[in-house]
Amino acid sequence: MDAVSMMKGFSGSSLLGVMPAFFFLGLCVLSGAPQPVAHWPLQDGGSTVGDLSPNGLNGTCKGTEWTTGGEALEFLPPESGVIVRTKSPAPLDCPSAFTITAWIRPASLSGYRMLVSNGRPDSAASGYNFYLRGSALGLILHTERMDRYEEEVPANLAAGRWTHVAVSYEAGGKTVFYADGQEIGEAPAVGRIRYRAGQSHPSVPFALGRVASHGDWFYEGLMREVKIFGSALSAAEVTFEYA
Repeated sequence: MDAVSMMKGFSGSSLLGVMPAFFFLGLCVLSGAPQPVAHWPLQDGGSTVGDLSPNGLNGTCKGTEWTTGGEALEFLPPESGVIVRTKSPAPLDCPSAFTITAWIRPASLSGYRMLVSNGRPDSAASGYNFYLRGSALGLILHTERMDRYEEEVPANLAAGRWTHVAVSYEAGGKTVFYADGQEIGEAPAVGRIRYRAGQSHPSVPFALGRVASHGDWFYEGLMREVKIFGSALSAAEVTFEYA
């Protein structure tokens, strides 16, 4: 039985209301539930954001502010973002599979707004980019089989409203989009993600709220609990992240 099923088994028990949160965290770890390669709660305060994963991929804030009480990070116009620099391509380069999850409350839905960006989107393209455009969610990849792979799905996003968003990709399978724990669309995958020598970390940073390799597609609004997994989570696992 996986961690999600075990959690559902507790749902009718009075124990759920009294057991501390760390019990459930331990339950996930012991049951083999996927652990993120990066986890930014975005509740730090100050000029940096901490990564709770063992990889310690902390980021630097630019043009952002913390909400009252530090419950989320606000990305402000005209230009803002979080830059994460690593000493090696791993673990944020995920050539075979990944999942990105986040809570967002956009202030603007006009144009392209980047949520998570890794690699380059130009003529020397590589990596992955998770974005919103209007009320839709989108993913741009550059793979070994296709120079540019782009998929979008309607997500019923709304300015000023919190939504849990997620996308998973598996090179030999499919891309799946989620909103508030529910699958909202999928498309066939197109192979392993391309990374070219000298074009990944640290020369090209990883970013939240903007294109990683240069300033563009700036997100405006609140964001918290951003996680990157090095595998394609199942629908039940994404629902668990949302809950």
